[in-house]
Amino acid sequence: MPAKPTTDAHKAGANRRVFRALLTTHDLMLKDSAELIGMHTGRPCSYRTVKSWMADPDEVATARPCPEWAVEALRAAVERPELLERIRSHAAA
Repeated sequence: MPAKPTTDAHKAGANRRVFRALLTTHDLMLKDSAELIGMHTGRPCSYRTVKSWMADPDEVATARPCPEWAVEALRAAVERPELLERIRSHAAA
């Protein structure tokens, strides 16, 4: 039975890497990604939640696995220019 947690940890790590790559590619901060996910899904997503997804579970007690739905929501959100523009306008204000 130990293979299941390993697989889940591996997938969560892969999700974390993809999420971080999306942040880098689109020049987004953690708070921006939380706002984008919230705007795209219509559900609240906090900065602290995203921060816990990005934390290394070997180093931070509050680290949580990065869920696949969050990666997909961020990927979809960055493909919507109107959402990115809203984020960029908040940052400029």
